[in-house]
Amino acid sequence: MLTETLTTSGALGGAAKSVSPADNTPQWGIQEFAKMFAITPRTLRFYEDKGLISPDRRSGGRVYGARDYVRTERILRAKDMGYSLDDIGELFEIIDGEVRGKTELLRRKTTIEQAVKDLRRRRKMLDSTVEELQILLKRIDSYTETAPEDGVFQHAAAYEAMFAQTLIENQAALDNDEAAILKP
Repeated sequence: MLTETLTTSGALGGAAKSVSPADNTPQWGIQEFAKMFAITPRTLRFYEDKGLISPDRRSGGRVYGARDYVRTERILRAKDMGYSLDDIGELFEIIDGEVRGKTELLRRKTTIEQAVKDLRRRRKMLDSTVEELQILLKRIDSYTETAPEDGVFQHAAAYEAMFAQTLIENQAALDNDEAAILKP
């Protein structure tokens, strides 16, 4: 069937993709698929060995489809956020319906709830940091519009101290928020 596959220009990452004539779903070879995600074919094989993705096999080669695309996106996003491949595998087991025992499902639910709390906490920290950096950028813009050429960096230490203090205050506020969440 691979010989009947039509080659088209892929909209995803500009890489070449194939379309199965049977059901019109996108398919990619390992090289093209790896290139779309800026990872190596070896990484894809490792994900397959870990059971995270399962490309079809045709004529001795791997053929990746839409499901593999979505799963690979999720893997890379979770890895960027610091999750291990084992953590990701546990989530996929739930998504795939492999966890059927109530006790095990509830254990994993607790883990996911904690992950959601952690991500919300990180988002608050990021949002606060972005706000502070935007304020700093506005101050720099305001100062550079009126400052002489040779005096622009004279306030760098004051900006650094203000930024450090803001980070400390934001962390304290987040710690207080977390303590409030954990209260029974």
